[in-house]
Amino acid sequence: MDEYFYSVSEGMAINPFVRFAVELQYKISKSGIAGLISSENFVDKYIRFDQLFKSDKVVYLNAYNLSTKQMEIFINQKGHDKYNDIDADALMAGSSVLHYTENRTIDGKKYKYCEGAVINTVNLDHLLTQHPDLDEIWVVKIADYKEVKPPENLIEASLLGVMLPFNTISDDDIVLFSHKLQEYNRKEGKNIRLVNVLMKYGELDYHWNHSNLDRGIRIGYEGTLKSIKEFEKNKGEIGNFSYVQSIS
Repeated sequence: MDEYFYSVSEGMAINPFVRFAVELQYKISKSGIAGLISSENFVDKYIRFDQLFKSDKVVYLNAYNLSTKQMEIFINQKGHDKYNDIDADALMAGSSVLHYTENRTIDGKKYKYCEGAVINTVNLDHLLTQHPDLDEIWVVKIADYKEVKPPENLIEASLLGVMLPFNTISDDDIVLFSHKLQEYNRKEGKNIRLVNVLMKYGELDYHWNHSNLDRGIRIGYEGTLKSIKEFEKNKGEIGNFSYVQSIS
């Protein structure tokens, strides 16, 4: 798989004929460069959603419904009064990156979706109504724009053009949510703390391959454990907004 992505970025991306063919496909009537793989042949092979519903941990997933112009939340709880069940289609809908993949359809192709981050990169407000007994909300970012390296080809540049705004907007959204949380605490007489775990991932790239995914998972897991230890040792609180800087 990694060899395939390498041949695309290092070989095909600079080939004049391939670039001309890419330009032609923009005339094709579809919403993304790549078509989505069917969930039955891909997602279901790697994720056992039946086991997810057996967990006592609550898992949320969001996707933006382009047809109804509404954000939708999916949850691993059957028959929830507000949210639909998480399944393979919901995961694919929430992973439909505009421009790169065709919009996912759900409910007999009645509704088209894209990833929820294009509307709200944080989307934490519902936690306050669904979990009023919370003590802390931890935010772990998957990337940091300050650690991104310069692109070396068109593929990398195109990916950065999508991901960099998400990185910076999410920082702003976290700050905005912190103010909402402070107001919520004041009105409700609560003291819910927001812990923003600032991960140190090292030099980042957005290569969509298995080795990069494995690296991100490993660094994220190790960094979070270090952050938890640091948080337990010294809670750096500023009002109700807490910051934790992980150790690289």
